[in-house]
Amino acid sequence: MTAPRPPRPSGADPVRQLMERHRDLCESATDPLEIAAGLEAAGVGPDAVARCRHADVFALAEELYARVPRRSAGSAAPDTAGPWRRRAGASLLAAVLYALPCAAFAAIRAVAPRSSPWALLAAAAVAGAWYAATALETARWEGGRPGPSAPAPPGTGPAGTSLRAVAAAGVGAVLVMPLVLPFAGGGDPASPVTPAALAVGMGAAEWCARWFRHAGRSHLAAAAGIAEFRRRMVPVLPAAVLLHLCAVALLTAAVLAVRPGGREEDFGALQWGAQGAAALLLSLVVLLLRCGRPGAAAAGAAAAAGGTGLLLAVRALPLALPGRDLLAAHGPAAVQLAGCGAAAAALLPWAWAALVRPGAHRAAPAGPPPAPARSGPSARTPLTEGPTPT
Repeated sequence: MTAPRPPRPSGADPVRQLMERHRDLCESATDPLEIAAGLEAAGVGPDAVARCRHADVFALAEELYARVPRRSAGSAAPDTAGPWRRRAGASLLAAVLYALPCAAFAAIRAVAPRSSPWALLAAAAVAGAWYAATALETARWEGGRPGPSAPAPPGTGPAGTSLRAVAAAGVGAVLVMPLVLPFAGGGDPASPVTPAALAVGMGAAEWCARWFRHAGRSHLAAAAGIAEFRRRMVPVLPAAVLLHLCAVALLTAAVLAVRPGGREEDFGALQWGAQGAAALLLSLVVLLLRCGRPGAAAAGAAAAAGGTGLLLAVRALPLALPGRDLLAAHGPAAVQLAGCGAAAAALLPWAWAALVRPGAHRAAPAGPPPAPARSGPSARTPLTEGPTPT
């Protein structure tokens, strides 16, 4: 009687099994460090690395990077413009799109200076919808090339699309809030001067977010490990946020200097603080959207919009609610400062932790998927093969 054949080991090629399980990660990676970060995020620990006969996750990532071909850009036309030119073009277009509602609002006031408050509220609602649509559209732009041929940004999918829509709606609410806040105090709601500076500054936020991601992808190629990558990125995030804040401050000072009448006594420290809090929040939201973190962006934008709206209701309603006297004593800007400032303070630590991770700077997959990779030594490709981060 023939003895039964021993069972065939199921893990004959554990590297190939891991490669098939994480094929999307390996195909879209622009550097082995991206694969290492993705494996660690997926829970691949020392035991799994040892089964693959590697000393650490970085050596395993290098083999996966070598064995899986990169996804190419397909038939997309090459972009010969440099990264600075691409960022500038997309940012200027974003600034123009964000400036249009304030220009229309100013035109309405110039033509009909005694417009009904309800008509102005309706115009503000239309402006908010325009802002939200612009934020949703610019979140889809990749590499400064708006249009249907552009590759999808990180975080693509039904859930990511819904979260980006929520974040865009929150951005629209934050941008339009300075136009409607004066209603709570019976003031003039139709002065689009400082809201215009905040809206046009969204173009600067877009430029800073694109520069931040470009720097992250450059450091991915140069860093020797995740720890070194994080050290390299520590000064980049504050620099990107400060650049946007400086741009908003300069725009605000410029519009205050040229506004009709040149009145500046009603724009003091409180108003500057409210403008800065809104700019900080919007900068973080745009950075998170650009780096494929739509969930955090949606949470931050929604918290700012909801919190500001709640504080506005507390200030406007004729009820003895907690904090009403304090908000009423300091004007509508206090509502914006409290709402946006609290949301930005809560979002900043999470954004800091998320945006210095390698996974936030992975290139989006582009083009059709390649043919299945062959197993064995003949399937290996040089480690330097693949697109260079731009």
